[in-house]
Amino acid sequence: MEKVPQAGYEIKGLWISGIQRKVTLKNLMFPFKLIDSYWKAKKIIRKFKPNVAIGTGGFASGPTLMAAHSKRIPTLIQEQNSFPGITNKYLGKKANVICVAYDNLERFFPSEKLVKTGNPVRADLLSIHKKEKIKGGRELFNLKKKKPTWS
Repeated sequence: MEKVPQAGYEIKGLWISGIQRKVTLKNLMFPFKLIDSYWKAKKIIRKFKPNVAIGTGGFASGPTLMAAHSKRIPTLIQEQNSFPGITNKYLGKKANVICVAYDNLERFFPSEKLVKTGNPVRADLLSIHKKEKIKGGRELFNLKKKKPTWS
């Protein structure tokens, strides 16, 4: 969380957390956290005046992109997984663009909004010798050479 302030942007936190997929006491607070975070996100957006709002999934993206959408600010979500989470599935209905890393995500999102961009990768990861890593991984996990292993 150092790069954003170094680039001249302040980080503002929201009082939000993920919802549990089972009945818990923590889930009783979720509606209050969502409403509080939504109103705080609206204030942040009103002050910041963005041209576009980008969400990368997770519960913090929810109130922020909902607030941006309510102010008619274009929204984009980046779904880096092959199976989207609850927040991105919900946001996908209203987002203008949905950047995905994998094929066949039309089952979760409107196909006309999808753009396959892949996942962002640090430059130092591009120089790794994949075959050497796969060989070591095969041995470590006792994988059969004749079975496909993706890199």
